[in-house]
Amino acid sequence: MYVPSAASVEPRTAPIVTLSVVFLIMIVFGVIAGTTLILGPALPIRWFAALALTPESVRPHTLLTYWLLHDDLFHVSVNALLLFLACPSLEAALGWRRCALLVITGAAITGGLEAWTGAHDRIQEPGVLIIGASGVAASALGAYAALFHHDRLRIGTRPWVIPALPLIVALVIVEIANIGLRPYAAPGSGSAAAAHWAHIAGFLYGILFAAIAGRAFRRQRLRSQPPHQMVGGALADVERWEAVLRLVPTDADALIQLPLALARVGDGERAAEHAAIAVLDSMNRRSLPEAAQRYGRLIEEIPFIPLPLSDAMNLAGALAESGQSEEAAALFVRVAEGAEEELDRTIAGVKAAACLIRKLGRNAEGADRLETILPHIGDREWRAYAERLLREARTSVAHP
Repeated sequence: MYVPSAASVEPRTAPIVTLSVVFLIMIVFGVIAGTTLILGPALPIRWFAALALTPESVRPHTLLTYWLLHDDLFHVSVNALLLFLACPSLEAALGWRRCALLVITGAAITGGLEAWTGAHDRIQEPGVLIIGASGVAASALGAYAALFHHDRLRIGTRPWVIPALPLIVALVIVEIANIGLRPYAAPGSGSAAAAHWAHIAGFLYGILFAAIAGRAFRRQRLRSQPPHQMVGGALADVERWEAVLRLVPTDADALIQLPLALARVGDGERAAEHAAIAVLDSMNRRSLPEAAQRYGRLIEEIPFIPLPLSDAMNLAGALAESGQSEEAAALFVRVAEGAEEELDRTIAGVKAAACLIRKLGRNAEGADRLETILPHIGDREWRAYAERLLREARTSVAHP
């Protein structure tokens, strides 16, 4: 695809919005220029009067048409070039609908601001028409800077390093300088301060638009980076998954991968904390099988996952039902060791022994555990159940 694009997001299809916008402003300019040469300026003057913005009286439709008109070939060429450089990457990252929305809203917002500012500019001469796609280009550059400020711009088959963010900052400084110097300019020289304010607004609007509309793209780009391939290795993995969770706090992959990455960098306390968050996220959605699956994955690398007693008991039962008997038995043991109430210790201890005997076939170990806890079981029903389990285990040990 021989269109400019950021190196990290190559367009898979033709950038329809970009090409349509660029061709449209060039065709409109060509039609106006040709008509002027052949028939004279009378008809183009009427077109400008009907389609351009006027600060003194803004007609709603002109907010969507003024940017199609341009003064001269240099004016239209610069705007077309800026749009052609920035928009293909935006269209690939955000989709053609959002890119079209950025163009339309960027034109309306910057044009409206320029008209309002021009109406209150004492230096600007009355009757000035507002035309040109520079506000749209500024919005596109702002969005590009927000999404690709660390990227390279690929033109053809060769990547060119374009420091987008410093470039945008430099452009904003130039615009502010032009505004500050405007009172000292000769009458009729330079562009109106309103245009510079509109360009700055376009930059900022593009950044805001990308921050909102580009969430899914940034999350996908972060998730698509292979683990341990970023600068900083495992520590960079932590930063990557934290960034994903800032964008989407319930992202399933990030909830699991963040505690694993923290464990790899040796931050056991935070790893355990985030592992508990991942498991409880599933339990809060009443998805015990998913919680059991997450716990089984995390406990392989994080030795202790702190969970509330009731949640731990429910999770241990789900682990046993899903066939993760080893993890279920270990969790029941931890609950029994940490429980404050005697009944809770009894239930967890007996269930741990049941997993050992009936699920794992470790009858001797289960019998030893029951013999240890039986003298301390006060509840009649649980004591009777523990005695049956103990007889079952002893029989299996005696007659394997």
